[in-house]
Amino acid sequence: MTNQTWSPSKACADFVADLQYADIPAAVIDTMKRDTLDWIGCAVGGAADRSSQPIKAVADVLGGNSQATSIDCGRRNVVLAAMSNAYFGHILEMDDVDRDSISHPATPNLAAAFAAAEFAGKQGKDVLLAAVCGFEIMLRIGAAITPAHYKIFHTTATTGVFGAAMAAGKLLDLDAIQLNWALGNAGTMSAGLWQFLPDGGMSKFLQGICSGNGGNMMGNFFSNIGKGNVSGLSLIGLVVAALLVFGRFGWMGKIAGAVLAMMMIGNNVNMNEALASEKKRPAAQSQDEIQQSEIAQGTGGGRRR
Repeated sequence: MTNQTWSPSKACADFVADLQYADIPAAVIDTMKRDTLDWIGCAVGGAADRSSQPIKAVADVLGGNSQATSIDCGRRNVVLAAMSNAYFGHILEMDDVDRDSISHPATPNLAAAFAAAEFAGKQGKDVLLAAVCGFEIMLRIGAAITPAHYKIFHTTATTGVFGAAMAAGKLLDLDAIQLNWALGNAGTMSAGLWQFLPDGGMSKFLQGICSGNGGNMMGNFFSNIGKGNVSGLSLIGLVVAALLVFGRFGWMGKIAGAVLAMMMIGNNVNMNEALASEKKRPAAQSQDEIQQSEIAQGTGGGRRR
């Protein structure tokens, strides 16, 4: 326990720091084992699907030290391994669903836990303990803010960072104060809107790449440049992205540059279609339909405790 004034984040950090494997009920351990196997199956399937080729390519380009295993049998640095495995586990939309928070807890928590455990030299029980910590924090935060939060934000993304931080932090032997700091850092990175449904955005970019339309996307992008349909801000963004990727800014700079470039291109690839069909654009999917679809796609039942 810390001597700081009580706060929700401190309570979460203290819980994670104090929890031991022996404290967890056998039924919870069994559920976590089942959910882990379920997620691994989803990730194996996702890694074999061609829709995962973009993330593999990005990870290969960024490189880094061989620190953890990616489910596609590659060896990557711990951050890229966690990123790749999270992508693989969620891309097929078959991973678990928690109904109270309307989120997929396995993907952010287990991807982080597997990578951190291998990096830190931990064992299977350590992974299960860390996963329980991550699930508990993520799902309690999610349940507290849903359903109002879910109308605008994708809860798996916005709350998953907190669970992942706690799972990784537990495996890295952080104390309660450090875990509290980790929650603060996670909060600054929490993001994820539903706006990609009507607007496409970066998810549209990835969808185009996965369906084999990468060449068309790049062609459309440069065609838009010639027609003056690409903003100067987008062009500046691409220049900055190139500097980050190819300059001496470390691997974090390369990741930021790659993401920025994908966002700039992804927001412009369908400019011609958007300009031609703006008046015919169909109405966005209703939030009730989104919510029901999100729940129906999952394989899990009630909230894990």
